[in-house]
Amino acid sequence: MKLEKWMVLSFLLFSISYIVLELHYISIPHWLSSFNMSAPWDYSYAIKDIFHYTSTVLILISVVKLIQQKEISMIKTLKFPILFFISSQTFWFVFSSISTEFSFFTLNGSNKFWYSYPLFFLKFIVLGLIIVHFSQKTTAPIQVSSKQVSKGARFINSLIDSLLIFAFVMSNLMGLSKGFIFESIPYFNDSPYWYYFLNMFAYFFVLEILFLQTIGKLHNNSVVHYEGNRFVRILFRTMGRFIPFDALSFLGSKGFHDSVSKTTVVLQNDDMSEDSDVSHLIPNEN
Repeated sequence: MKLEKWMVLSFLLFSISYIVLELHYISIPHWLSSFNMSAPWDYSYAIKDIFHYTSTVLILISVVKLIQQKEISMIKTLKFPILFFISSQTFWFVFSSISTEFSFFTLNGSNKFWYSYPLFFLKFIVLGLIIVHFSQKTTAPIQVSSKQVSKGARFINSLIDSLLIFAFVMSNLMGLSKGFIFESIPYFNDSPYWYYFLNMFAYFFVLEILFLQTIGKLHNNSVVHYEGNRFVRILFRTMGRFIPFDALSFLGSKGFHDSVSKTTVVLQNDDMSEDSDVSHLIPNEN
């Protein structure tokens, strides 16, 4: 419980600090003021802004709720901001790992202010606390219902996740134009698909292994249910997403990335007992 409080407190401190700093540079987004989105990255910036402002509003709501309840704890309105924070850091890690101009572990840019350094170190503290807390939490029994998520709900899950990945991939591609480690290989210059798939793998693997959820799954509070080793199951599940026609496979009884990983997506119910039995939803090993 102490770890949870420190995680929430550090995350809110980091987030509120950035919100205050953003107020100095606040302006109406170009896509909103002109309604002129002629290039793909214009749409990506618009989508990123929508996710970002949603996260900001939920953080402010969370602060009010925590003040009202007079106790620091993980509340439902913090789930989206925390998952969005981890998502954005995951995309930034992928980008900076192959970029020759930017680094995940150092401050980038020429304009560094005094507050840049404490916020930079606070970011890693927040990342560490979130990873440790949720790694421990997902080893405990998950309270779930025995009801599988409908095909329509899973389509919405996929749509939200795809929009988020698209937004970060397109906006970060502009940064790769300054140089990246595979620049000498023609294929990597001619096609952006490799970069999309790399980000897609990182996004689904990191979020599902930490939270058993992605941002898309938050709309109906659904989670990945598995049996056995979590790392292996989520790894196979993520790799299964790259099987040709994986998306179309969900028109049948079970999708490819569910089948190959022996996992399923079910509704989470905080009010249910921890011994909820969903084993009948997991395919047999035989």
